[in-house]
Amino acid sequence: MTARASDCSYIVPTPEKINSVKIESQKLVFGDRGRFEIGLASPAATLAGGSEGVIFKYANGATISVRELKAADIMPDIPSKLSLASFMRLVFLHEIGSATSDDQVNADAIRLAMFNGCRKSRYWTLNGVDIFGYAYARGPNDIYHAYYIIDGDKVRYLEIEGTDNFALKTFATMNIRK
Repeated sequence: MTARASDCSYIVPTPEKINSVKIESQKLVFGDRGRFEIGLASPAATLAGGSEGVIFKYANGATISVRELKAADIMPDIPSKLSLASFMRLVFLHEIGSATSDDQVNADAIRLAMFNGCRKSRYWTLNGVDIFGYAYARGPNDIYHAYYIIDGDKVRYLEIEGTDNFALKTFATMNIRK
């Protein structure tokens, strides 16, 4: 039996440092001026990309995708003076000083949907960049990992689907290019 989100209490994640491992493979470089990079572990079988983002698909079915989020992706009908970056911090950190009570109600609703089944969120910092994430199992070798990379007022969404080992090894290579 799976727990309902209403049966769980959300635990605000504490920041962890990412100790990036050296990339020994092809790199995916993304963000403004190629600011971020992650290792691709092995060459992908299929690559699709455009102005909205990029998707790598592997022969075993694993995927890596990244794109920049817009406010309409997360809060299409939510009136708020918060930037998307501030709103996402509110979703994960549960409170920020400039949030209104309406912002809090909307963030609570999104958090409830994201963490259905008592998923645990995580929070990493990397050279002043906040990264929030969570994972859940879709099947024995199909784990969905979602990461929200907040850099200034921009939010990038990194999605890694495959085995837990694949996702964690890929994420461990996350780095900011110099």
